[in-house]
Amino acid sequence: MAHSYEPKPITRRRNADWSPITLYRYFSPNKLETFLRGRLGLTPPKFLNDPLEFAVSRIPPDRQEAESMFDSFTADEFQMLRQAGQTQLSFDQFKKLKEPYREPWISRILSQDYQNENFEYMRENLSQFWGVICLSEFADNSPMWTHYTKEYEGFVSEFVCQWEHLSHQPQARALPFGVAFKVEYSQDRPVFNRTFSNAPECLCIKETNWSYEHEWRIVRLLASAEIADGGRQFARYPPASLKRIIVGNRMSQPMKDDVLTFVKAQPFSHVEVQQAVPNLAKRTIAFEPL
Repeated sequence: MAHSYEPKPITRRRNADWSPITLYRYFSPNKLETFLRGRLGLTPPKFLNDPLEFAVSRIPPDRQEAESMFDSFTADEFQMLRQAGQTQLSFDQFKKLKEPYREPWISRILSQDYQNENFEYMRENLSQFWGVICLSEFADNSPMWTHYTKEYEGFVSEFVCQWEHLSHQPQARALPFGVAFKVEYSQDRPVFNRTFSNAPECLCIKETNWSYEHEWRIVRLLASAEIADGGRQFARYPPASLKRIIVGNRMSQPMKDDVLTFVKAQPFSHVEVQQAVPNLAKRTIAFEPL
């Protein structure tokens, strides 16, 4: 009898030179206070800087599926009204009342206009339940220092990953506050399949114009946040996961002092602090001790 085996994911826990696998998070200066409290914001997709983010859809239903959906909604509505004591009709009588709405509803679901509107609906729906933490593979990305740290007034944090699955699609790295998936860059619009089993791939696709970011992203349920404060949800990062803080050379001196005070105290005394300084001659970014 023949057996089929699922290939084991190729996992690594360190780089080839035995240095830890890490990812970087870019911050604007107004996020420093929150960060020094051990918090990372979970951003609902509709608030990401790219308005095209999470503009996903799903494979359109065929007529048989649309008919089944209408019948299921009708049954659910009948049960709800029955349990609330708001109808004395039999189910057959209730279905007959709903019959005039059946064909217009199905036609609407199958129409191209509905499919076009579905992108906004999907993003709004996803934003009610999910939050995103965006990270990058590199700390010396000049456009990102300009865009995301308010022209070197902000900072970058370096977090240690626990493992990386090389054979996973999309590629994955685990951090203590969530699994980060590698973003793929494509002009093809992401489309959920009928079972939504390809959700990680769909939620980790961006247009090719953004490829310079080398992004990895954590997508977490907002309900799973460790902290809720002022209507926002936050993940908490463990002190041991933070390896380095790189402040921009234009960060104000009082804020630099706050960072230095932060790393002098336990349990953050192991954290390295550097300053990012543009090297005009080499057109690179140098990291110097602070």
